[in-house]
Order: sequence, then structure tokens, then C-alpha cells
Amino acid sequence: MKVAVIGAGAVGMLLSAFALKAGIKVSLFTKREEQSIRLNHSGLTLIQSNQDNPETLSRGLSAKPISSWTTEGLDAVIVSVKQLHLDEVLGILSKKRIKVPVIFALNGMGHMEKAQVSIKDAPLYGSVLTHGAKRSTDYEGVIHTGKGTWKAGSWRGESETVEFLMKKLQEAGFFSSCEENIEKLMEEKLAVNAVINPLTALYQVKNGSLLDNPLFKENARAVFNEVTKVIPFKWETVERVIVNTRKNHSSMHEDIRLGRETEVDAITGYLLSLAEKRQVTMPLVSFLHHSIKGVERSYDDDR
Repeated sequence: MKVAVIGAGAVGMLLSAFALKAGIKVSLFTKREEQSIRLNHSGLTLIQSNQDNPETLSRGLSAKPISSWTTEGLDAVIVSVKQLHLDEVLGILSKKRIKVPVIFALNGMGHMEKAQVSIKDAPLYGSVLTHGAKRSTDYEGVIHTGKGTWKAGSWRGESETVEFLMKKLQEAGFFSSCEENIEKLMEEKLAVNAVINPLTALYQVKNGSLLDNPLFKENARAVFNEVTKVIPFKWETVERVIVNTRKNHSSMHEDIRLGRETEVDAITGYLLSLAEKRQVTMPLVSFLHHSIKGVERSYDDDR
């Protein structure tokens, strides 16, 4: 089996590493050519948080810049870029006819609707990933910071290939499964991210602080109460995610810390668009959204 993974960030490298462990050939498409050169030369290093020795994976790995995109010989495609780069990737994918299943491992919502327009014939799968991942270096390594699940489900069309892929990843120790109502699971993850990500980004704290600090927890509960106006879910779900990732920094926290653009438009921005359609007010979510956008804008002022 051969899969293409588009995006060599933490999630893309984590998925690639476990696919390689499962005996699957991986074409890892990177944004920068120098990253693909380093990966081909040194292999991909997987560091598991509960193990002392890192594992270097090179057999079956072929890293390439996205500019050399090809569909030849592929059984499946996994897209694991940030929402900010999705339009560029979809533009590349739309130029060559794809018939194999395409699985999207992205934060936020709205990307599946875009994918349906750009990719005409292939089965499309949404997914929810709760495994923790952090890059150990920009080029070669990924840290598996916490075990979670990767759940994928059909958005358009069906493919036995995806079920086989999930089974192989599960056998390699990467908890994975196919689910029927993936849209509901994606909405629930979006809702959880809308509580955790912007607060940890503004406070510049680890996820666990939202439970450990009583004032942060009170604010998290207040944001949760607003989010449930458009996406019903339980506070216990938020608590469970925070507990399981208490030592981790959210992706939005890291983006703010490193002066990068965040995925806030695909998370709180998406929620605000839902609220507007349903004529619901969300002042706290709006405050968080504009606060993060304001911090992003300050990057240019500082430069």
C-alpha cells in the first residue's frame, strides 16, 4: 500500500511515521524543498513520550516538495496542512484527476465543503485526530506527546482502502477507526478547540491551566456555555481533552508564541458565522476571535 501525506508539520509527520511503522509506503509532500532533502537523507525520527529511544524511519519513505505533486501509484491521499494553506493545496490537487480516497486531517470546519468543489471524482473523508504531536526539529522529527484516536468517516463516497489503512495503523499502535457520523465528531472537536485554543493562546499557558487555575476555568466554562448555543456538547468532553493534554500547548498557543498566523478563522470564525445564521449572539467568542486576530495584526506592526 502507498499513501501520500501532504503537509510535513507535526500531524503530517506523525501520520507518516505510524504509516511507515505499519509497513505502508509514504510519499511525504513538503512545502519547502530543503525539508524533503533532509527527510530523505536522515529519515523521519519518531519520539514517543513514554519511551527513551527515538526511532528513525526511512524504509518506504520518499519526501518530495509539493511542487512535484503526482498521483501515480497512490492508494490514498492524506491532507494534513493548516487551514491557512488549504486553498493552495486544493488548487494543486484539482489540476490532476484523483480517483483514490482523500482524507482530510485538519482543525476547524469548512474545508470539506471546499474539497467537494475542487476534487470532483474521488471519495472524500473527514477526520478527527486527538493524538498529541509536536515537531522535535523543523525537518526530521516528531514527538508523539499523547495517545488519542484518529477517526475518519465518509463525507462523499465510500472506500475499502480507508478501512484497510485504519486497520493497519491500529495494528501499529496508532488508535484509528472508521466512523459513520463524522460531521458530528468534527463539530464536537471544533467546539472543544474553540474553548481551549484561543484561551491558552491569549494566556500563553498549557492546556491543563484551564482546569488548574480557578479563574481560567471560570472563563473556559463561560465560553463553553456560549459555544453550546450553536453546537450542543458536554463540559465533560472539554475536561477530558484538557486532562489528556494537560502538559501540551495548543496549536494556537504555539502559533502566537512563534509569531505565526493562526487557524482562528476556521475555529471561532466558523462558529461566529453559524451564530449569525441562527441569529445567536456570542460576545465572548467574538471577543476571543478579535483578540487573536488583533495579536496577529500586531506582528506586522512589530516588524
